[in-house]
Amino acid sequence: MRKITSLIASAFVLFAGAFSLQAQTDVTATYLTNAGFDNSCNYLTTTTASNLASGSTNNQTINGWTLTASAANTASSTFEYGYAGTLNLSGTTYGFIPSQGYDGATGSGHGALGISAAWSSTITYYQNVTLPAGKYTLEYAAYNSGPAAAAYSKVGWVPSSGTSVISSKTSFTQAAWSTETLTFTVASSTSGKIQIGVGSPNSGSGTVGRIFFDYVKLTLLPVDKTSLKQLKDSATVMYNNPQPVPASSTVYTDLNTTIAAAQVVYDNSSATSEQVLGQEEALKTAITNVYGAILLQSRISTWTSLPYNASSVIVNPSFESDLATGWTNVGSFVRQSNTSFTKKDGTNYVEKWINSGSSLSGLKLSQVIKNLPNGIYLVTASAMATQQTGGTYPGGAFLYANNQQTEVFSTNDYSVTTTVTNNTLEIGYNVVSTGNWVAIDNFRLSYISDGSPYVVLTPGALLFDGVNLSKTFNVSGGNLTSNLSLSAPTGITLNKTSLTPAEVAAGSTVTATFDGTTSITAGSISATTGSVTRTITVNASADAGCFTPLYTNLTNMIANPYMNDLSVYTNSWGATSVVTGSDAYCGYGAGKVTGANGGSITTSNYTWTPGHTYRMKAMINTTGVFQFGFQNTYADGTNATYEQQLTSTDGVWQPVDFTITAGTNATSGFVYFNNWSRTGTLGLIDNWELYDITGVPTSVNSTDVAKSLTVSRIGDQIVLNGTQVGDDVKVYSVNGQLVQTVVALSDATSLNLKSGVYVIKVNDKVLKVVK
Repeated sequence: MRKITSLIASAFVLFAGAFSLQAQTDVTATYLTNAGFDNSCNYLTTTTASNLASGSTNNQTINGWTLTASAANTASSTFEYGYAGTLNLSGTTYGFIPSQGYDGATGSGHGALGISAAWSSTITYYQNVTLPAGKYTLEYAAYNSGPAAAAYSKVGWVPSSGTSVISSKTSFTQAAWSTETLTFTVASSTSGKIQIGVGSPNSGSGTVGRIFFDYVKLTLLPVDKTSLKQLKDSATVMYNNPQPVPASSTVYTDLNTTIAAAQVVYDNSSATSEQVLGQEEALKTAITNVYGAILLQSRISTWTSLPYNASSVIVNPSFESDLATGWTNVGSFVRQSNTSFTKKDGTNYVEKWINSGSSLSGLKLSQVIKNLPNGIYLVTASAMATQQTGGTYPGGAFLYANNQQTEVFSTNDYSVTTTVTNNTLEIGYNVVSTGNWVAIDNFRLSYISDGSPYVVLTPGALLFDGVNLSKTFNVSGGNLTSNLSLSAPTGITLNKTSLTPAEVAAGSTVTATFDGTTSITAGSISATTGSVTRTITVNASADAGCFTPLYTNLTNMIANPYMNDLSVYTNSWGATSVVTGSDAYCGYGAGKVTGANGGSITTSNYTWTPGHTYRMKAMINTTGVFQFGFQNTYADGTNATYEQQLTSTDGVWQPVDFTITAGTNATSGFVYFNNWSRTGTLGLIDNWELYDITGVPTSVNSTDVAKSLTVSRIGDQIVLNGTQVGDDVKVYSVNGQLVQTVVALSDATSLNLKSGVYVIKVNDKVLKVVK
């Protein structure tokens, strides 16, 4: 960089007889060491050329600067201009050290700090400083050696207390030097950090820039009374035009006192910079407090119909804007746009992922909401915390609101109730110690009581099927004057139908049990006391009517064969979801994978036994080629993962039924249904089965077991061809309800059905029919 000239002597001039002020002064050399990264570069022009690749330990020591922390997928060091090596070389072109600095300097004694960061990593270096009161600019020059413009500048001022001023720059022009200037105010002598660094989006190093920093310059600006006068005048107008505020508020009195104090400083021709800046900050605070009190009174006046949906006060509740908007992020949560988290709302959600088997800890995502009416609030968010190795949900992550929290496990909506007493609420996600993957999205806020009776039911929805015949929900609340009555739709029974006010206040758990045969769509469990009624949405899938397991004496290794809930498929990734209604083969839902290389429905890990035979059967409906994969089975004797290619069914449901035998090197692994490196673009799966059939006599036909049955239409009737006299023909809705039973009297059986989608079962053969 160009050499910093010697400090200009401080000069004080008279400002129109008002007060003395400083001239603009370059104070870089006073507070920073090696601000131009010229001293003791790690890579000199004479150093043998090499590539400093990214990793977790490739953040090198920089003379005069302190590394905040090393990070994975990063590399950083200082390089003299003219060094022939590279920084995390991309291809054969990108990552080379710039040939000269911002001012044209090159060669020995002229260098820059280079940083490469990818996959949401951040690298910063800092120097501790104590700055006197004043207005400052922090300027730097940067060069991007590619291969992309994306990179987040982390240059800024970080005071030990108070608000940081950090660059919002998210891209750098490639193959050129650019500059940025930040401005910040220090109202009184303050310790803090001058910081230089780079963060990255959640993408690989081939899609981000390599950024080189030079010419860091700190300047003390002149201070006059222009801003003080503008603030004082604005505050006076505000005071003279009062708006409704809470009766107990003193904000207008405080504002008037602050105006008077500011006037004294303004009139004082000998006022110091610290006095002027201190009064500016005091006026800003007083004005902000008035606006806050006005807003609080407005909410008190309008949030009268309880429960009140107050979600609009949360900034960026579904993370559709950058994560820095509204949220404080400790531990490098990242914004993600894929569909691996099945409860995401909108385009994005927030996650943190590390390698399976590792543990996350010390992460916290938080937001402080001010000017809320005091009372009881319910905070809800969609979240999960999992250990993908073993497919477990270890807990240790918490949705919290003020000093209350709810532990997070599998993918679901979680809620926490808290009391606001000082018009301020902090909400967030606190990961203490859990598995390798956490995610959260869709924060919601409800104002549920200002002292009036309230009831909270969590979770907000329950799904029952043949695997999940029994579920629990929690009932809490307060200020009740009569018992709470509970009721459920037909097919669901509750172990408690009435709770006393004391039981509700203490919190009660209620068990709901499904009869296994009644199909329920958008039903409700209701809780009522006085004029207060709260509900839980209930869906129940009667899959047994259209799904007969291959074996009754063996355990199906697939955790949820009905595919109504993908949360148990803990190793899934990409565009996976549950489709419902007529899109499912039978029952409530089916698993879905969409898009070229779009995603994978993947089980948790199984322990394979060498030499054992495993049988898989499922109903699939694919457009293009898909595959089943068996990780670490060595079923072909050579490759760890065995893959069974699935020919396109061209949008028609068909069964797939086959066996594999684990090789001698088999260990443990998962099973997947996906289209990775295949031609498929849409895949549906239902009635998924996997058994260890070692020693069990079996005959597996890998073709459609229903091919001997055909369907035709004569007039308004459906004709089932291929039946035998005496066959028991049963017709079910896609929700599993028995619609019609017929005994076949010939090889052609007529069915009189309304328009719709049906599953027809003839002994052990199954067909899906659309009329």
